[in-house]
Amino acid sequence: MRQLEHHQGGPTVLRKALLIVSSASMFIMSAAWGYVFLELREVRKEHTQLSADLMELQAVSVQTTQKTNFLQKLKPPADRAEMTSKIQKQVVSHGLRLSAMDVREHPISAKQLAHLEWDLKLKGTYPQIKSALAQTLSDSPYLRIKTLTLKQASANDLDAQVALVVWLNPANDRPSVSIR
Repeated sequence: MRQLEHHQGGPTVLRKALLIVSSASMFIMSAAWGYVFLELREVRKEHTQLSADLMELQAVSVQTTQKTNFLQKLKPPADRAEMTSKIQKQVVSHGLRLSAMDVREHPISAKQLAHLEWDLKLKGTYPQIKSALAQTLSDSPYLRIKTLTLKQASANDLDAQVALVVWLNPANDRPSVSIR
């Protein structure tokens, strides 16, 4: 064998051949792994983009669900005149003097939802005002106080300006709301 190695160039040629074969296989392996890494990088980019898109969709879904849930809680009164009458009766039944009452309907706009608003000017003691408003709000879960201003009118009486509001659901034309 040594004679064959020596005759054909010896270990140098064999080493060179092995070096060429191993270099070629290393080049092929590194090219293959390089391609795999490039593909993995592309897959990672796509995965990152898909994850971001999924998170955005989930956020939109949550916002839509929250908006839908919020809007479903909004109810307009069945009858504006009936609700106005019940507010008046509630105020008078607590011994308050109602000097003025204005009812306005506000349509939906870019800045606010549609709503009905009752502006009341009342006169009475603090306990009367407090109990009348508490009872009115208790009887109508959709009615809210928008503004409340109290001023001393006399030694015992206060002047109260109250704005009560019911926010309207734009999806429902006029579902019923009960005020006891």
